[in-house]
Amino acid sequence: MMKKQYKAIFAFSVDPITKGHINIIERATQQFSPLLVAIGNNALKKYVFTLEERSTLAKEAMAHLSGVDVVHFNGLLTDLAYEHNIGVIIRGVRTISDFEFESILFQVGMSQRRGIEFYFLPTHPQYSHISSTAVKALVAESGIVTDYVPLNVKEALEKKILGQTVVGITGNIGAGKSHFCQSLVNLSSTLGVPISHIDLDQLVKDLLFLDNSEYANRAREKVCSYLPKELFSEEGLINDKRFSQHAFSDPAVLHRLTKDFLEPALYKLRKAQSGQRGIVLVESALFADLKLTEIVNNRLILIETPESEILARLNKRVYSDEDIRQRISSQLSSSEKVGVIERKIAEAKWGRCVKLSSHCSQDEAIHALKTVIGDGKELGDDY
Repeated sequence: MMKKQYKAIFAFSVDPITKGHINIIERATQQFSPLLVAIGNNALKKYVFTLEERSTLAKEAMAHLSGVDVVHFNGLLTDLAYEHNIGVIIRGVRTISDFEFESILFQVGMSQRRGIEFYFLPTHPQYSHISSTAVKALVAESGIVTDYVPLNVKEALEKKILGQTVVGITGNIGAGKSHFCQSLVNLSSTLGVPISHIDLDQLVKDLLFLDNSEYANRAREKVCSYLPKELFSEEGLINDKRFSQHAFSDPAVLHRLTKDFLEPALYKLRKAQSGQRGIVLVESALFADLKLTEIVNNRLILIETPESEILARLNKRVYSDEDIRQRISSQLSSSEKVGVIERKIAEAKWGRCVKLSSHCSQDEAIHALKTVIGDGKELGDDY
């Protein structure tokens, strides 16, 4: 055990840590530093993560806090406080029922005659609805939890509950993203792990041009106000070629379209991810452009291709020179994408980006995948 003299203990049996817990710890350090964060077991609870895993997730999530140490323990909390000569135990209180329960714990703690005081910190209103139970239920249904937990916890929950690890594959239009994804999918049996591929950009195209679902129709109804009527068929679908000529020639229109179709596209992505196991490759040219890297937990492989090859590939797709110019200019360059991704990683203190040539070998592709996942294990160990 550490010899440091702590001013207080904040203790919980968290499974897993949430942004609500972190907020209480941040506030506690303003009055009690250094602070010992202690993670224990409750014999009445069934945990998704082991005690060691919960401790590791908490350490990762609080790496930005100085004056905080994390330990895990078994036994009475008052005994832990006594062993460390700590006279204050801090407890977080989220609801009235929490307060009633904590009051009982206080009385039980006092009965142990250690002379330890309890301080109750109410949850900040912004986080009062967040609970570990709610987060796990949302993840089980492929729900959105980025407002509730740090990315390291989101990633761990997806792996533990859904059995999937999400990796983003990005790069400019014509860079060879789809080919790279398919090459990894073909290596699935060799690597001993299921690998699937979802093209987010194609999901957006389906919403624009093919999907007749109610939510796709609602999105198209929004864009009727600023797209020319001749772009729409009698069924309300949009003409692919005419749309491209109009949208890519006007950045303002393209921005509005992106905004209007982002929500249904992300909904469709979550549905496509549901039920997938192993490594899920999500392909999009716009992760950095739209600052959506948290969808893939800031874990991305960026495919780089010489501009001459990109132009040759786009020419084969029967785009005019003007179409190609407009499409390329509508996206961030590779270096700009990397800059955005690295800033997002720095902000979240989580993630990894690997740059890779579209002409990489099979071994290089596998190495890039292992590097971006970065847990030091063989890819098939957890699936």
